[in-house]
Amino acid sequence: MSKTYHHGDLRNQLIEKGLILLNNEGISSFSLRKVAKMCNVSHSAPYRHFQNKDDLIQAIAREGFVKLHTCLKEAVERYPNNPKLQLRELGQQYIQFAVQNPDYMRILFTNVLNDPKSLPEVNEFSEHGFDLLKNCVIECMKDPKFRFKNEKAAILFAWSTVHGLSMLLIENNNQKDFNIAEVSKMMFESHHLFFDE
Repeated sequence: MSKTYHHGDLRNQLIEKGLILLNNEGISSFSLRKVAKMCNVSHSAPYRHFQNKDDLIQAIAREGFVKLHTCLKEAVERYPNNPKLQLRELGQQYIQFAVQNPDYMRILFTNVLNDPKSLPEVNEFSEHGFDLLKNCVIECMKDPKFRFKNEKAAILFAWSTVHGLSMLLIENNNQKDFNIAEVSKMMFESHHLFFDE
């Protein structure tokens, strides 16, 4: 017997199970029929919420970017008018989000989606979090102790540092050997990567 969901619950369940299916089988094998089976509902049930599989994939990607952006926005708002602390907090929260949401990170930042720009709205949402980092770095450059004088180089270094470390941590099968809090602190709290002390 199919499980009965209250109105609104099925959409979230489809996104949750769809995320798992995308990670396990990739976009080429992804189908609404498979997601429906994972949710224990009829094959037609997903069409009440999504027009087709691309519509669901877009919703999954959008959900991931919104969650990430919300996390980073809170980090920035924690230290208003203090870009130095904002940069530290952005780095730490990005790593924490990645470790806690590895399935979303793999979908958003690997080739699972093939070309994310081909999905309407996804590219727009993907830029929101990056803009927070970019603006923070630009504000940090006003500090004479900031190591970087080239804006593009500074943004690239900050992005590659936090994103590269995040992906290494979530893909490392021995992640238990790392203390995430200590790693984040080592990379960002001292500020030595970005500022002359």
